[in-house]
Amino acid sequence: MARFNFFGEGLPEIDLEELKGKLIVLEGTDGVGRSTHIGLLKEWLENHGHAVLDTGMTRSALAGKRLKQAKAGNTLGGITMSLFYATDFADRLENEII
Repeated sequence: MARFNFFGEGLPEIDLEELKGKLIVLEGTDGVGRSTHIGLLKEWLENHGHAVLDTGMTRSALAGKRLKQAKAGNTLGGITMSLFYATDFADRLENEII
């Protein structure tokens, strides 16, 4: 399997070969049953002996609160909001997921 690095190293100081888990992402607009599917998948995985971390957008300690405020206020442009979401995910990836 080919190994690709995008935008430099991606995860500095982390050996990607040592990461044993899987990142499963479920996307969808509000009201389509995403939370229901996440709950069912989480229950199934745990019943089959897998540890599960349920995390979501706007939940990081670093950016979550301010990101929710920015969404409610409609004050930031698309690029800025995308960078805000990327910050939120990077913080959760480093401090919760890995």
